[in-house]
Amino acid sequence: MPGETVTLPMSGRGETRAELITGDYTFSLRPQGTTGDYYGYTVTLTVTVTMPQTVDELRDTYRQKLADALAAYTEADYLADDWADIEATYQQALDAINAATDETAMQEAVAGFQAAANLVPTAAERLAAEQERILAELDQAYAAYDKADYTTEGWAELTAAYEQGRRGIASATSIADAQAAQQAAVSAMAAVAQKPADPGTEPDTIPATGDPAAIAALMGLGGSAMLAVGVVARKRG
Repeated sequence: MPGETVTLPMSGRGETRAELITGDYTFSLRPQGTTGDYYGYTVTLTVTVTMPQTVDELRDTYRQKLADALAAYTEADYLADDWADIEATYQQALDAINAATDETAMQEAVAGFQAAANLVPTAAERLAAEQERILAELDQAYAAYDKADYTTEGWAELTAAYEQGRRGIASATSIADAQAAQQAAVSAMAAVAQKPADPGTEPDTIPATGDPAAIAALMGLGGSAMLAVGVVARKRG
């Protein structure tokens, strides 16, 4: 059938491995003892000759496949610790290939490296995740402030610090810069002074007019004071 791969046995004429060449071969087939076309038909057969590789040759092949897989990643795209993880995973796969005695194990080593390396986030992915996290923290810190505790000018200053922090975090090109922008905003918001408390709101001030219990208490204190003055006067007399 067209495209079918056929393995032909040795003819018994003493061919050796070195004498065979891997490749595709096309033959014209006709009944033995005939020449030219056979009843107007030409039959061709394409044979692919593939010599099996030794274990050492297989290891060489898959070591190269593993090297090519590593080359698909760029060190500059990763933080130092993450790139170290990729290199460690590569070394584990290489050790597995060197120890393997069958092609399936070598294939699994290469595939396992690629799967693990794909899970390692790039520096850009790390930064985006950190920006999202600390923006949420800054939003939470801002929400904890009460506008009623500040003057109009103070609240405007606090809000400006918050908004500047968000811009700084969003435009940061490194995790360190994003964290610094967040901390600066938190410190600036905390530094805004609250407006002074209204006087006369303390609980120890004179009670409101019309409170019977409070008036009675004041009258009692006044009577005690008058009695004390009378006793002193009698002693002096």
